[in-house]
Amino acid sequence: MGIPIYTACGNIYGTICGLDDQEIDFSDDDIELFRTLASLLSYVLDLDHAYQQLSDLAAPLVPIAKGIGIIPVVGEITSQRMDSILDKIMVKSNELNLDYLLVDVSGILSIDEDLGEHFLRMAQMLRLIGVKAIFTGIRPDLAMKINRLHTNFMKLTTFGTMAQAMASIGFTPPDLSN
Repeated sequence: MGIPIYTACGNIYGTICGLDDQEIDFSDDDIELFRTLASLLSYVLDLDHAYQQLSDLAAPLVPIAKGIGIIPVVGEITSQRMDSILDKIMVKSNELNLDYLLVDVSGILSIDEDLGEHFLRMAQMLRLIGVKAIFTGIRPDLAMKINRLHTNFMKLTTFGTMAQAMASIGFTPPDLSN
């Protein structure tokens, strides 16, 4: 027996199959069980796709000028989410031929030693591909917390505001007052 598994768009993703070396007469309950399993797998695929889209939106890397990109990091950062962000920024930084990546952490709820180490690892990985990571949006509460941590966070290039970080690399935003 084979029951198709559909994606949200109605395309066939695959088939859930039941095989045996002997001929079997499937009951209506058996067929309904396979349909339920196929439906469940379809929902899981849809949820995974939605999760991937949310992950992409949660930390979008935005090019703002030749060689310069910005990524706002918002909310609670788990190790899994940070790994996803790292994967994305490594690929996108290379694709966009970035020289600088401004990482805005003003939307981070809290920071701990693990997150500090993740940011240090991010800066080191980017440096290996020729990209300088600059962290911005260090609020006073985060600065006080970072000061108490036993991490190498102080080795990172940081600025309180995006404007300070941009000025440090010689970027002058266009005058929009005209």
